Amino acid sequence: MGGVDRDRVDILDVPQERAKAELRPLEEYKKSALHNRPELKALEHAVKAMEAKVEMRESGFFPDLALAGEFRYGWTPGRPDIDNWTLKDDYNYGPSWGAGLVLSYDLDFGLDIYKLDQAKAELAALSTDQQAALDGIMLEVEKTFLATAAARDGLAALEKSRRSLKGWIAAVIQGHAAGLNSAKDVRDALKEYFAIMGSIYKMTHDYNVGLAELRKVTGAREAGDEYKAPSGSQNP
Repeated sequence: MGGVDRDRVDILDVPQERAKAELRPLEEYKKSALHNRPELKALEHAVKAMEAKVEMRESGFFPDLALAGEFRYGWTPGRPDIDNWTLKDDYNYGPSWGAGLVLSYDLDFGLDIYKLDQAKAELAALSTDQQAALDGIMLEVEKTFLATAAARDGLAALEKSRRSLKGWIAAVIQGHAAGLNSAKDVRDALKEYFAIMGSIYKMTHDYNVGLAELRKVTGAREAGDEYKAPSGSQNP
């Protein structure tokens, strides 16, 4: 008697649709989160602003210098020159010029030191918040990636088991036709098969949800953007 081909065993199984996007390397998701998460961008701008404030406070310990200059010349047609140094001529004068150097220095060192220390403390606090946010987001991305990768690998193993079970079912059906297996043997084989299918449905759901979560934790706007960093970007 010819064998029963497992691929010709007609079992009603409609697998859950799997997301078309494929899982990318972890580093690509981390890079995308580094450039796309709005909270990281906000903290980066805040740190840069505070660094500028510290530089401004440090510059307060140096004197302010200013150079001023003046040039005066006047000539009025029809007005005679007054050639007398004791009289002021508002119509014809000059040329004359002058220059001066202005030096301004704040001697209140105590207040300046306090403002500088305060700015440095605020910068340190912001830098700590920035690092904590970065570490938390990278951990969130890695955790989501590992869960999604586990679902992907689990699906591959379950699919392999499903095909093996179809071969077993084909053999049991062939044995039943030959009177070697009972109807209970066929039912048991089918129960095992549909148990595997139930696990495949759940694992497919977990995989699809994992890809959606990766888009969320990387700040991607559309499907596929979670592994696309902006052009000219640097590695984290």
